[in-house]
Amino acid sequence: MTADGDPPAFDEVVAVHRHSATTVARVQFQAQLFLLHGDDPAIRHRVVDLLAGYADANPEITRFQRHMSNRLSPIPGKDVATALHAEADRVDPTIDLYGPHVTDEEKLPRWHGAALMNAGNARDMDLSLLHLGMPAELPALNPDDVVDRVIDWCRQAEPLHGMAGYALVGELGMHRSYAAEIWPLLSRFSGLDHLGSYTMAARGVKKIQGVNWLTVLGAPMVDEIGGTERLRGLLDDAAEAFGVTGQNERPSLLPYDGGVVIRAGRLPQLGDRESDGVPVAYRVVYRALRPWVFVDYLNKPTRLLKVPADVDAFGATLSWVTRFDA
Repeated sequence: MTADGDPPAFDEVVAVHRHSATTVARVQFQAQLFLLHGDDPAIRHRVVDLLAGYADANPEITRFQRHMSNRLSPIPGKDVATALHAEADRVDPTIDLYGPHVTDEEKLPRWHGAALMNAGNARDMDLSLLHLGMPAELPALNPDDVVDRVIDWCRQAEPLHGMAGYALVGELGMHRSYAAEIWPLLSRFSGLDHLGSYTMAARGVKKIQGVNWLTVLGAPMVDEIGGTERLRGLLDDAAEAFGVTGQNERPSLLPYDGGVVIRAGRLPQLGDRESDGVPVAYRVVYRALRPWVFVDYLNKPTRLLKVPADVDAFGATLSWVTRFDA
């Protein structure tokens, strides 16, 4: 929301290519869920079931990506579950990554879901990734329904942790290709999520990437923190430190079978530093979870955000990861 309570003008928050003037990324609502044991066939098929259910619930989704293909194909017979399960059975989980992907017809999708499941040669704590998106306008129309969807995805996927909120979304796999276009938006709008290089940088570490409107903590992470009641106390202490009492800024704790979701206020926020600033509700959640946020990025290109050549990537990465710190 904007400072005066109006929905954000999402069509004004776009990344435009500096030469061709084409839009390369736009704002979407997106959930990013991080999973362990991506080589386990049962977990791969569980992710397939989730993606198939997501596609069936949203008829805009008509295409999928075959394993190791660089093209999208029509879903055969509109039976996405059969197609994806066949792909999961065809690859060897001991040596093959698996990346199921479903999407709509748009170049910059409004509805899409994708995963990248690790192979058996990954480290024990290496994380697989599942992300699902929807049009950015939906949370403002029915925020509770969006929260329910994310919690349902968490029940099915059983992530170690994750988050959901506004994010810049472009073509799949191209998030590091347009640094000059994307970085100005990330540095201005604090509420925008971004994958960056977290999964490479945090290998073997039980730390979360960060927080957003919805912050997901699976049962192992809740245990790492000290249990639900300690987490509730940390959130209460952080809210008190910021003088937060209102519903729109005070976080709520939403348990589900397998973990908890922390909701930072009634609605997600873009957090425009040039107008309404960094969302206080997000700062509260960050303050509570600060010891469990991964910040030990190495000063190596593959471990940092992709930024324009004239920007210090190491400093920019640390600044962005800690943007809710105060």
